[in-house]
Amino acid sequence: MRSESKQTRAKSLARESGDRDRAAQTVPSSARTTRKGGRRRSSGVLAVDPFAPISAGTVIEDKYRVCQVIGEGAMGHVVLAQDEVLERDVAIKVIRPQVRLFEDFQKCFLREARVMASVRHENVVSIYSFGTHDAAPYFVMEYIPGISLERWLKRHAPVETDVALGVLEQICRGVQAIHDAGAVHLDLKSGNVLVGPAFRLAVTDLGLTRRLDGTQGNDSPLLGGTPTHMAPELIVADERVARDWRRADIYSLGVMAFELLTGRLPFKSESATTTLLQQVSVCPPVPSEVRPGLSPSFDAPILAALAKDPKERPASASAFFQSLPSIRATVRAPEGTRILIADDDGTFRASARSMLTGAIPGAQVICVRDGNAAVEEMDRNPVSVLVLDLNMPGRNGVEVLAAIRGSGRIARPRVVVATAVGTVGDWKLLSKLDAEAFLVKPVTPVQLVRTVTRLLGLSESRPSMRPDS
Repeated sequence: MRSESKQTRAKSLARESGDRDRAAQTVPSSARTTRKGGRRRSSGVLAVDPFAPISAGTVIEDKYRVCQVIGEGAMGHVVLAQDEVLERDVAIKVIRPQVRLFEDFQKCFLREARVMASVRHENVVSIYSFGTHDAAPYFVMEYIPGISLERWLKRHAPVETDVALGVLEQICRGVQAIHDAGAVHLDLKSGNVLVGPAFRLAVTDLGLTRRLDGTQGNDSPLLGGTPTHMAPELIVADERVARDWRRADIYSLGVMAFELLTGRLPFKSESATTTLLQQVSVCPPVPSEVRPGLSPSFDAPILAALAKDPKERPASASAFFQSLPSIRATVRAPEGTRILIADDDGTFRASARSMLTGAIPGAQVICVRDGNAAVEEMDRNPVSVLVLDLNMPGRNGVEVLAAIRGSGRIARPRVVVATAVGTVGDWKLLSKLDAEAFLVKPVTPVQLVRTVTRLLGLSESRPSMRPDS
């Protein structure tokens, strides 16, 4: 594509991006009438105010009571509501009344809901139902209390390498689940990732999603994205290189990895047009040169994800994450290092054993399924680190720690509690019983390996990753 063509396309795309945002604020002049009390009057007919967000106290579908607006976008508002039947908090995305005048926006909204319904993964926000309220489409999804990754990064970036890998691991899992469901996101960025309790990350806002099989209105002209994260082939609109939409998501993952590890974006200008042109024509900076001290081993995989040619990028989100340097102990574990995993969840035992065996060379990893077996194992042979569940058959986690403390024979191990049901009160009690770390399931490999290697003295201590910290 010639330079002037690229510039024309970039300027056009920048205008379209602004047009999408303004569309949410625009209605035909014939519909512009006098505002009164959150409603509009036209020729004596009372109509919904297309500018007002849905108000607190509104009841949708006879069971969702709106509490407050928690987010706004080009297509609609997101409100926090109480499901009065199931007694749980939910988030509801309601399309703006004026946006429903545009068929393309309605197609995008329905496509977003259908794609969300096809994905079942802990790192993607779940959808519960779809409906219409006051002629405006809406869908109900799980409510994740917390903040966006964008806000979290403003407080923490650049983050430690192991923390960044933990974040990327969860995001890549979510994106892979979307791709496995036969769809693409096309607007991946830190602002579209939620950070919830126990540092669970969930991909959200699939407003630009597309089906890989070409169904569900992929002919919609609403193709765009965020200039700082947008793949070159989307900017130049070259269908020959944009047939595998997944590679566009990989590019966005590369941008997010660059930002996480360096503390800045590869391309960002005051002008959206300039940023888009940089995405198409300028080579990205080398990450280790942007952040001195970052291992150069990250350069090749991140730059591969940011390749201008989609075919040169990793083929999948999983492949991209696997291409990043692994978390490994800086030295082999000392001879005689034994790690005991006590958990009645067989899946967790197997995955934790695999993680720790691969990440800590020289350590012996033993698994038991209940508290009694854990005490017996420690009575036979000393254990360096105990990874302990709180609720187990026989003795529970608290009783296991009490047995260790009360025994004159059992050498006290370093203890990390990994559970799905722990509370602040549990942590205070467990701390008194010598527990040193508390992880809330689901626990990522990076979290577990980082914690155990720290307790073994094989890596530096890192600050906790709390969404509100």
